[in-house]
Amino acid sequence: MFILILILLAASFFDIQTRRIPNSLIVVGYLVAVVNAYLTGFPATVILLYGAAVGLLMLLPFYLFSLIGAGDVKLFSVVGAFLGPGPLWICLLFVALSGGVLALFYIFTKRSHQLPYACAILGGVGLYVLLNQSHAIDHMFR
Repeated sequence: MFILILILLAASFFDIQTRRIPNSLIVVGYLVAVVNAYLTGFPATVILLYGAAVGLLMLLPFYLFSLIGAGDVKLFSVVGAFLGPGPLWICLLFVALSGGVLALFYIFTKRSHQLPYACAILGGVGLYVLLNQSHAIDHMFR
């Protein structure tokens, strides 16, 4: 999970600076997820593909209505490739909460109307990873 957080940090940096997430970073994310799946065995590869597809499809409607950028959709697909499809709904909830906090920050500081949503993805996935490693997720969603 450390590598996923590093990828999300890099994406957030680029998103803040340029309002774009480089495709090369997305490709690196997929490649690292593939290597991770290969090292854990074939079933993990199937889960990687399924997770990437589910992650892509979850945010695609938001892109189609121009609410987020294509880079954000691809980035969440990388998250799905790392985590698999199971925890993506919880991650999406945390990402939405993180995005709400980010939006409030932008409203109160009167910054541009474009939010670097990679930061919200980082915040939501980071919160998920933190709570999952402390097993708090098990108690929250029983």
